[in-house]
Amino acid sequence: MLGKSARKTVLIVSDVPYSRLLLKQTITKQGSDVVTANSTAEGLKKLEEQSFDLVVVDLSGSDAAGEHMLLQIRVTGASLPALLLSSSLDRDMVRRMSNLRPVGFLTKPLHMESLLELLPLAVKDDPSLLRRSTELSKFRPTADPTEVRQTTEKKPFNADELLQESKIDEHRLQRMFGSLPLMPHVVARIIQLSQDDAGTVKELADVISSDPRLCSQLLRIVNSAYFGFARRIATVPEATVILGTQAIRNLTLGAAVAGFFGGRSKVLNRQLLWRHSLAVGTASRKMAEKAGSGNAEEAFTAGLLHDFGRVALERHMSEHYATALELCRSSGRSLLQAEQEALGFNHAWLSGWLAEKWNLPPVLSQAMAWHHQPESALETYRMVAVAVNVGDVLCHLGGLGGVEEVPPTTEPSVYAMGIMAVDQQEADQLLPDIIAETETLERQLSAAIQG
Repeated sequence: MLGKSARKTVLIVSDVPYSRLLLKQTITKQGSDVVTANSTAEGLKKLEEQSFDLVVVDLSGSDAAGEHMLLQIRVTGASLPALLLSSSLDRDMVRRMSNLRPVGFLTKPLHMESLLELLPLAVKDDPSLLRRSTELSKFRPTADPTEVRQTTEKKPFNADELLQESKIDEHRLQRMFGSLPLMPHVVARIIQLSQDDAGTVKELADVISSDPRLCSQLLRIVNSAYFGFARRIATVPEATVILGTQAIRNLTLGAAVAGFFGGRSKVLNRQLLWRHSLAVGTASRKMAEKAGSGNAEEAFTAGLLHDFGRVALERHMSEHYATALELCRSSGRSLLQAEQEALGFNHAWLSGWLAEKWNLPPVLSQAMAWHHQPESALETYRMVAVAVNVGDVLCHLGGLGGVEEVPPTTEPSVYAMGIMAVDQQEADQLLPDIIAETETLERQLSAAIQG
């Protein structure tokens, strides 16, 4: 909490719509009133109109713009505490900012636990604010975007290479996760057909019909009370014609994956994680459609499977994973940090590793592995990773997170925010649709997860 006394009022100045949304959600949950501005000019105007206890500045154009705004505030004689979020903080900048106290700063991509630690210090004008900012931030020279792009394109996700670099024992992983059921061949084939524009309804129906168990599950779903058809649907081709290829594809994938989320667990709520996976699949598809990238169905599949590493960890390393979750809850670390500390790797990396072992298409292994850092995905598949990243964040903001009482694990990367400009109004419009579509899909698939 920012303080136990009267509610504080915080001004957020950011020209990145999604950054404003995420910061507002986070700070509001700490018990403060939040006002937002989308530019320096608007921020200065709001400062003239009312009093604030803190201003948070996150301007993507350049760090100079953020410094300029703080300078303008100090010129007026105001001693308002400020936090500056910077993508390229260096010691010269810190030295200049020390003359603009009271001020703190954080480097991006932003870790929310660091922000939450600095907020109370900033509001109280604590003299340790600047020092603690220095400790939490990493100094680095400004990177040439061309060099960053070249680096990420030369080093796409490769499970075996990362195993070697991180010194994770491949045999240990095989022992722990080798007994996980393979993704059914029919599912891989359905995914391939979804990427093939020449794929036909007959081909899709033939592939599903070739797997008796999956065929039976699909027909049970289609003939459930939810759809309420007047007569029984007896064949997959008939169901495909009636419901359409996209609906059948999504129902089939959902039915194939649902079994992994069945049963009870003392470590995490599998039903909650299942709902989160469906929601992220739905939200990711909407983000891909918004971007016009032409790979909405790949985004749905990647979103549906993005947290499969959590399923594997909970089923095969339950005690260790429970330790990671408790570390996250008690220390304020992000889930990724807690997993890395407790296990030596995180669930996103494991999701990508499993996707490669299952021979899923690279677009899926890339998006699953890098859904927390989409800018690191290979450029060919990066838009799908971006869609999953922002879709995941939207779901957390909308109360569709995957782990109870654990802070949101996904923050939109600077790269993703620059592509998916989702402001508060659009988020408010999107979330009810995402929730409604998720609930519909969950009801449709209830027979599969219970069967």
